[in-house]
Amino acid sequence: YTEQGSVTVTVTYKKLDDENISLRFSIRDTGIGIKKEDIGKLTSAFERIEEERNRTVEGTGLGMNITTRLLDLMDSKLEVESVYGEGSTFAFEVKQKVINWESIGDYKEALKRSIASMDRYHESFRASDANILVVDDTPMNLVVFRSLVKQTRVKVDAAGSGLECLDLIKKKKYDLIFLDHRMPGPDGMVTLSRMRSSDDHLNTDTPVVVLTANAVSGAKEEYIRAGFADYLGKPIHSDELEEMMIRFLPEEKVLIVTDDMIEAETLTEDKEVSPKDTEQKNDPEDGDESNGDAIIEKLREISILDVDAGIEHCGSADGYIEAIKIYQETISENYAAIKKFYKEKDIKNYTVKVHALKSSSRIIGAEHLGNAAAKLEEAGDKNDIETIEAETKNLLEEYEVLGMMLSGI
Repeated sequence: YTEQGSVTVTVTYKKLDDENISLRFSIRDTGIGIKKEDIGKLTSAFERIEEERNRTVEGTGLGMNITTRLLDLMDSKLEVESVYGEGSTFAFEVKQKVINWESIGDYKEALKRSIASMDRYHESFRASDANILVVDDTPMNLVVFRSLVKQTRVKVDAAGSGLECLDLIKKKKYDLIFLDHRMPGPDGMVTLSRMRSSDDHLNTDTPVVVLTANAVSGAKEEYIRAGFADYLGKPIHSDELEEMMIRFLPEEKVLIVTDDMIEAETLTEDKEVSPKDTEQKNDPEDGDESNGDAIIEKLREISILDVDAGIEHCGSADGYIEAIKIYQETISENYAAIKKFYKEKDIKNYTVKVHALKSSSRIIGAEHLGNAAAKLEEAGDKNDIETIEAETKNLLEEYEVLGMMLSGI
């Protein structure tokens, strides 16, 4: 119910005795507020306050009822204060036993130190003699894929369509192929079918893994029946990707990387770096690393982006920055295409485009936009014209706003 403004969570306490405190949680929002006469209805199961005003808000009306029952089990109760049209404050107190009265200090700094001390990511294997092909119609997805496998030293070729894939497999033998399911032209299913029904290429026995953003229950069995070796959900997680590559790449081409190997290599690198080299690396005027940090900090100011999720999806901060640049560069073209297909009522191509937007938005951490695109993709699949008519304008507006925010980075 808080479409703009803020939600503030505050935790305080008061000492009850030598062993216990009363721990108070307060959640304040700047939402729509509640009329005094409606506050008593809050905890009734399935009761919806101001049904007409809040018709766009999903939910079954059980949350507050469950909350009050849980608090009752803890000998507590829910306190509600609200000003209609301005916002509400919900609060409760629970008795807690104290294990240690010593102050924990600055937990934010402690968390930063803890994260900094964690083992840095390193690749789980290397396969410098292996060749793989990744097929995806979204350029940003190809960039992200390359970033995720960069440290494995695998050689990567990329194709932007099923037709390009069918052409490349005639020219080169690959150890593994990753093939996107949903593409314009021949999609992943059709492309694989053409591969398997022909021996006029060099990859008749190459395992093919499907890339899909629709990893629903039963999907794996469907893809296996179609002839895929396995499937990988989008956004791709590096650990799942590496595990799959280890499983399907020829065993003789895969070198498993251990912590001892990384430590030995690090020691060797440290010995080879001269003081002069160190000075050059740490020189802020050199700037690539500090410039990257500055870009990440600017991106963190965009509230609709989950930067940490984006970095995880792209494998590194550098990979994320590159993905953001490509995303921003393609907004104008993709926006125009979605709008064109919508106006022409070309539901098939409209659905393909919002599918691509769903995938790329989730990769960069624009989860809300990605979910909005997912809803319209589902509507396109079901030929749900009513939902498409109702939601496309909002999708395009949010897409445009994000593009404006990214243009200043």
